[in-house]
Amino acid sequence: MVITTDKRENTIAIPQGIIINKDGKKFVKVQEIKNIIEREVAAGLISSLGKIEIISGLKEGDVVVE
Repeated sequence: MVITTDKRENTIAIPQGIIINKDGKKFVKVQEIKNIIEREVAAGLISSLGKIEIISGLKEGDVVVE
């Protein structure tokens, strides 16, 4: 049995475990050309599969690394 409590379309979701928490803010590591930078993100809902919704800070095509 599957119980769906919320469904969102056109969202970015990443594994919850790659979020970095610093001083009450959330960051992810993003590959930019030859550099890896930490970019602040705003997170939303967490799925039962361990993915977390990214509300802002990432866009389609960004390469997130662990």
